[in-house]
Amino acid sequence: MEQVDASAKPELHADQLGNKRLAENIWAMPWQELAVILGQQNILTHRSLNIPHRARALEFLRHCGFDLSRFEHRKQVEQFFGEAIFFIRHCLLSADERERFPVPSDLLALDDPRILFVYASQRMPRRRYLRLWACSILKVMNAISHLEFNGKLRELDSARDQIFNRIRSVVSHNPMGGWRAHTNNLELNLENVEWKEAKTRHSVLLKLIHKPEAMAEEVFDYLGVRFVVNQPQDIARLLRILIESDIIIPHQVLNLRTRNSLLNLKGAQRQLDLAYDLLQTGT
Repeated sequence: MEQVDASAKPELHADQLGNKRLAENIWAMPWQELAVILGQQNILTHRSLNIPHRARALEFLRHCGFDLSRFEHRKQVEQFFGEAIFFIRHCLLSADERERFPVPSDLLALDDPRILFVYASQRMPRRRYLRLWACSILKVMNAISHLEFNGKLRELDSARDQIFNRIRSVVSHNPMGGWRAHTNNLELNLENVEWKEAKTRHSVLLKLIHKPEAMAEEVFDYLGVRFVVNQPQDIARLLRILIESDIIIPHQVLNLRTRNSLLNLKGAQRQLDLAYDLLQTGT
């Protein structure tokens, strides 16, 4: 009589093994990534990645435009890494926090950028501090790459000259003090005009990190001009000057980026219409 070893596990045939792996793959959904691409979460709020080995990290970087087999690409990634650590330690952390939260030695000795992604994907509790540091560095590196490859930033000097020269053609110093805005048929005295040349690299990085929605969009407010009027009723007149001189072109205004807390447009229009009617009737 044959004896059967009850403790032995039955062997799986190739087709059964394939079905088992298929079932496991079906349940292994990338829920974190799905939540991001469906707009339910922001990638910068995540505290881990899903890149468990170097081969996947290499593939991920290549799809992001960085081929580590090319010397210049590898050097660029290493530059982003070094700048990110410096930025975190000297711009985000205080001197006391730098003592309390030192950079892990594994990261300081890093000689392969791919390992950074592996560290950021580890789930083991004892590696939590290393994982959080790796994630933080990658988030800043992501912001730096956006900043580095933003075409508008590279053309900022030229844009600043064009924009500010156009504004200076209708806004000038008033010999009596203050400023003067003028067009063909209208002139207005201003209390002050403030010019914001551009954000520094440091301030743009801070904005990219603190406003995650700016990562996939553009960073606005590189340049700016603030007009200070003498009285509220001058606001509409100033806007008219800027529109008639094509400083402000209405069809180029981004509605979502425009806020008005100063001018009651309908009220101002009613008052102006009333004043005009009274003038016409001789009242």
